[in-house]
Amino acid sequence: MNDKKKPDSGHAAQETQALEAVRRMRPPVLPEEVRQRAARAFLTGESNPAGAAPISSQAPKAASGSGFAWIPRIALPIAAVLALAGTYVLGSRPADHWTVTDVVALHGVSLARGCDNPGETIYAGRLAVSDSSEFEVQLGRELKLRLLGGTTLNLPAGPGHLFGKTRTLQLLGGEVYGTTAGSPLGFTLRLTTPEAVGVLTGTTFAVIRTEDATCFCLYEGSLDITPLTGAPPVELPVGKRVFLYRDGRPAVVEPLPPRETMKLTMIHDSGIVTPPTHEAP
Repeated sequence: MNDKKKPDSGHAAQETQALEAVRRMRPPVLPEEVRQRAARAFLTGESNPAGAAPISSQAPKAASGSGFAWIPRIALPIAAVLALAGTYVLGSRPADHWTVTDVVALHGVSLARGCDNPGETIYAGRLAVSDSSEFEVQLGRELKLRLLGGTTLNLPAGPGHLFGKTRTLQLLGGEVYGTTAGSPLGFTLRLTTPEAVGVLTGTTFAVIRTEDATCFCLYEGSLDITPLTGAPPVELPVGKRVFLYRDGRPAVVEPLPPRETMKLTMIHDSGIVTPPTHEAP
């Protein structure tokens, strides 16, 4: 007598149907965060990488708006970056602009944005003065510059409210005289030529560039000069001038001659002025 039971044909049919149903099922789609944590766990051997919460074996609950749960995590860093960028942009805007205070022969003055009359505002850019002209500008209530005939320079923007506290005035040729009326500047002004870089503290000075040299003159204040020819730095004494030659000759420091002394005295005594108001025709 055979004690083995034959399989129930009804149960066999049900098992076959269940297997077929399983084969037809689509594999579950895990959230991206879960898949990334699982990958890290596989590679590092950590059961809970980076302190992540345990992966639940239950399917995520369907909740209204649950597909946008990542938005706060992304929005907060973006908002912080935008806030910092906005602060930098606003803080870098010039606190003051240049105002024209005097012009001799306006037709001989060339600006990057056109010629302006006394009392008008000009901005950063190339500024050229013909041999028959002179041009004077003032930055807020801090710095006044006078360009003599035959001068070309790149005028910097004013210093920013919070950032951009170093500005560079590049003299390409000619003579520029300046004064801060006895007060130190509230920002760092670099006076550059192809031969040297001067860092101005204040207060009355001149930079003259000829065909073969740059000359810095100091009437009052402090002016530290770094030659670009490899010569040692120069801390120019008050009442002196220094020539820095393009061909690398040693720097020459000597007393201010009467011509420079007269012009520096004039701009020093004129001081910082209240810019005239331009009236439109």
